[in-house]
Amino acid sequence: MKNLVLSLFVMVFFLGCSSSFVSFPIEDIPQVKDKTIIHYSLPQNTEVVLDVTYKKEEKIKGIFADKAYLLGLKNVITNNEETFSVEDIKINTQIEETSLKQYVIIANNDKFSINKDDNGIIKSIIYNQKHCKKTPCFQKERDNCSKHSCEKGKCRGKINNQEGKTESLTPKKIFEEVLIEKNQLEKLNLSAEEVVEKIGKLREKQLEILSGELEGTYINTTLDYMYKQIDEIIDGYVSLFTGKTIIGKEKRQFTLVPQKPIIEKEALVIPLQGSPIPIMVSFKANDQIKLTKNEYIDSTNKDKGVKGVYYALPQMVKVEIKTPKKTFSQYISLNQYGEIVPMIIKEKNIFFNCQTGEIKKIN
Repeated sequence: MKNLVLSLFVMVFFLGCSSSFVSFPIEDIPQVKDKTIIHYSLPQNTEVVLDVTYKKEEKIKGIFADKAYLLGLKNVITNNEETFSVEDIKINTQIEETSLKQYVIIANNDKFSINKDDNGIIKSIIYNQKHCKKTPCFQKERDNCSKHSCEKGKCRGKINNQEGKTESLTPKKIFEEVLIEKNQLEKLNLSAEEVVEKIGKLREKQLEILSGELEGTYINTTLDYMYKQIDEIIDGYVSLFTGKTIIGKEKRQFTLVPQKPIIEKEALVIPLQGSPIPIMVSFKANDQIKLTKNEYIDSTNKDKGVKGVYYALPQMVKVEIKTPKKTFSQYISLNQYGEIVPMIIKEKNIFFNCQTGEIKKIN
């Protein structure tokens, strides 16, 4: 009984006199009275967001493809098909909000204030006594943290398809095709032979323009415009035989949460599900970060906590994305490849990266 009373006395003395606050993982928090308890979070997992821009080539068969011989055409499109190639990949990261690790700070005085973002992730610990007049510095830090804060639920686990604008010029649609698109005409009421005849008449009209046989007086720019307009109409009719090729861009977004492999030196390889072409994404950790003994402590004694703060120490990981024709690579910081560690610190202002939980600055 005496030992129990003595242990409780030592714990209360430790919490009350040794520092302004003590930190615990939420599962190890002791029962204390008359103390201010502040909860905060640290991100455990980092999401990798890939914004992929595809070049999309769509081939559309002409309705008179089997009669292309009437115009002496060859190598026409005989089947509808789509092909994709990767034009660009942007690699970004954001925290996984569903995997936040909870910690608590037990305050022994009111000398400091703790600031958190909307997800409860710690942003800064500010000591009021020493830095009450240096609000511009704190304001700047707060603004920076707000600027880079995550948008809730942004593209989590989704593939976001966005049609890009068509890049290539396609043949001008003939009048009948426009009516069909407007549901004002069921089908093209022309035979292949009739279309060939129309093309012949249009070409005759172009010859009249070039030879000056067209009645009326026109300036050169007007004649040039008329010729090109007829040329576009001819292209529209010819495409009924040759088919059309439309080249455009398509953007898709993928979100991955890679987990650290058991054998650290091996790369984790993930196929990109939902991609129209095969894409493999690999994650390989950089050399392990060695902790400095002077800065970190052994946290096996859960009863005493840490006379400082827990923070995240992410790992640098090389992301390599292999597509059929290109390879993209970039180094990123992943929380799940690193660890959460304690740091002993006394009455210092601490500023955190609210995207990773890392310590940015101490002063």
